[in-house]
Amino acid sequence: MVNVAELEQPYDGLRVRNVRSEARLLVSMQEAGQKTPLIVIAGSAAGRHAVVDGHKRLRALKKLKCDAAQAVVWNMPAEEALAQIYRLQESGSWNALEEGALVEELHRGAKWTLQKIAEKLERTVSWASRRLGLIEELPESVVAAVREGKIGVYSAVMCLLPLSRDNKDLTERLAGKLKEGIFTTRQIRLLYEHCAKGPAAVAERIVSDPATFLKALEIPKGDVRLSNPQNKCLERLNVMGRVALSLVRDLPEVWPAPRDVLGHGVFTTTWRRCRERLAYLEKTVALQESLPAGRVAGPAQGAVHD
Repeated sequence: MVNVAELEQPYDGLRVRNVRSEARLLVSMQEAGQKTPLIVIAGSAAGRHAVVDGHKRLRALKKLKCDAAQAVVWNMPAEEALAQIYRLQESGSWNALEEGALVEELHRGAKWTLQKIAEKLERTVSWASRRLGLIEELPESVVAAVREGKIGVYSAVMCLLPLSRDNKDLTERLAGKLKEGIFTTRQIRLLYEHCAKGPAAVAERIVSDPATFLKALEIPKGDVRLSNPQNKCLERLNVMGRVALSLVRDLPEVWPAPRDVLGHGVFTTTWRRCRERLAYLEKTVALQESLPAGRVAGPAQGAVHD
């Protein structure tokens, strides 16, 4: 066991944050405790340790306000430990940008040649060079957004990377806007295509307000076969769906831990009330779907109004 307060995380930035995965891990550790030990090496000061594997577990332990953590201490240099961690983990568990960050750490930090990196990671020199190129070509703000889980790796590599080669400043400003909202991979692809193929004025419109630009692409506005009230209800359903997706991303970060009795209670009570309203909505929709053609029913029995 090691003291959580004495653990350093100098290599935390090598891995991309995944809010959903961390939320599931937090629930699991809250119920069953820590099952897999951290892997640590000697830290920068006497008595301290540096984590080389288990950053998500450590963040969960800190959220649960645990004082101690299970850990295995490796007696080797950091660069050797990082290389061994990569070799031991399942193929595909590191995405392209994480691999690029690892190659950069070994090349710039540990001063390893690309040949040595390739040998230690059991890869080719050309692979190491390509991964390093990803990190070097992408603006730092984009890499940081990916590591925070605000922008997906696919969107960064397939959309923002080629865009940055033509206009780095535009790409950085667009990434800043993408971090602030909720955008799907398809939407980011649309923004990239219009920025890359359209005139400069269109690119500036996109960067100033990408969400509004995407809404303008939704043609026609509403379904011409429906009445205005019907289209309004349809849009409200779409808004509910978008809000639900944003909550899926944000709630795990802000939901208070059970030890925060007041905060946890407020969130739990609000969620139960929300769930009741969603249940009424679901019953109302089910009732409409079950009616014969041409008939319309009112709200489901038991529905309440604010």
